[in-house]
Formats: sequence, C-alpha cells, structure tokens
Amino acid sequence: MRNTRSIGTRLLIAAGALVVAWGATQVATQKNEAVPDADTLATALVPSTSAAAVPTSTPPPLPPGFPSMDRHPPKIEVPEGEPQPIATKFGLTYDIPADWENFDGGVAGWSGNSEIITYGAPGFYGVDACPEAGDANWRAMTGVSARRGMDLTTAAADEAGKIERSLADAEAPDMRFQHSAPVETEINGRPALRTTITVTGLPQEAACEPPKVTYDVVATPALATANVMLLVIQNSRDVPDAADQATVEEIINTLRPS
Repeated sequence: MRNTRSIGTRLLIAAGALVVAWGATQVATQKNEAVPDADTLATALVPSTSAAAVPTSTPPPLPPGFPSMDRHPPKIEVPEGEPQPIATKFGLTYDIPADWENFDGGVAGWSGNSEIITYGAPGFYGVDACPEAGDANWRAMTGVSARRGMDLTTAAADEAGKIERSLADAEAPDMRFQHSAPVETEINGRPALRTTITVTGLPQEAACEPPKVTYDVVATPALATANVMLLVIQNSRDVPDAADQATVEEIINTLRPS
C-alpha cells in the first residue's frame, strides 16, 4: 500500500503503545490498554473544518439482551509458526498467516475527503516493504468494522462507498474504482456477502509502490456489539512481494464464531 499522504489523506495506526496520525498531529500516546477503539479514534480525527460533513445520526439500539463489548478481546497467543487468530468484539474471530504481524488491540485506517476509515483488530503483511514510500507502508492489511441497523448488502455497499470516497483524489485523474457485484456466500456455515473494490492508476512516487490495490469487503451477521461485522482485506497488486489471492481467500475462510 502506498503512503496515502501523497494522495491527500491522513494515515493512522494505533498499535501497542502509540497512536499516530501522519500529516496531522499526534493523537495520543498511551498504555496499550488505553488505546481508543475505532469509533473513538475516528471521532478524534475528524478535521474541524469538515465536521459538518460528517454524519451525526445515532445508530439504532441493539435488541434487548444482545451482547456488547467495548473493546476487542485480549490477544490470543499461539506457538511460533502457527496461524494467528484475532478475536473481535463482534463475537467473531479470523486468522492471519504466521508471517503476518498481529496488531490485535490496535486500530488502523486513514482519512480523506471528510471520510474517516478505521479498522479494529488489524493484521499487517509486508510492513516497510517499500521504505521509499514514507513512514507508513505495507503490502496488505486486515481489519474489522461494523454497522447497526443495516442488512449485509447495505452494510457492504456503505463500507465500499466510504473506501472509495476516502481515496478519491482530483489530483490523481488516472485513478479508477471498480466495484464487483455483491456475492452471497457462506463461511463456516454462516451467511456472508462479499464485494471487492479494485483501485487502479494509483500515483507512484517510488518504483516499489503498487499501481493497483484491492479491498475485499466481507459482511456477515455479528454475534455481539453490532448487527453486521465487516472484515476488510486491503492488498497491493502488481508488485512482486504482494500477498497472493490464495492467502486472501484463506483469511476470509477462517471467519468463525469466537
């Protein structure tokens, strides 16, 4: 993934003990247990000049008795070389490969065009694979978000639209966004809906930056905290050290109740 500062967005990572927003100011430096959740961090990053453009409607309440958690569960420790499970506060768990970096307990995302994109329970592959791109770069990232009061189709389309709006840049006229038709599927016996956004024509300030990136968005019923959970996998394309599509499929197919 290219350093998104160069296409007019602000990149952030919150993991371990540090929360940073590049291109803006440092948001917080706290102990790990005090790292804000995705919703809190998203609110903190809204630029004051664009506050009016950010929706302020309150999501509908959860049904009576529906479980809810404020934060994602603690990191699950596994032997070295084993797939790494990442449990979420939505009652679902997914695995990342052994050679990925587990930032469970952190928050990652970016902002642009008054859109704030934040994902909890993230994993990363190929961190610093393209150092010429700047401070924050990786080849692939996973993370989760959620929606209340939406069905799977609406939630997936809403997330895909936010991703496109956050990345669109008038100064990058060659950028194109292609959205695949949503596909209903089943993952470990549970309903899911999947769509993919393919972004091409990305500006390249360094030869190691990908000219193409995909975002796989998988919506499935949540078991806690929200009605729908969204697993999002961002993956660089057309670079030799990108994660292959088989790895993306493997991650998606591990999605299961915690």
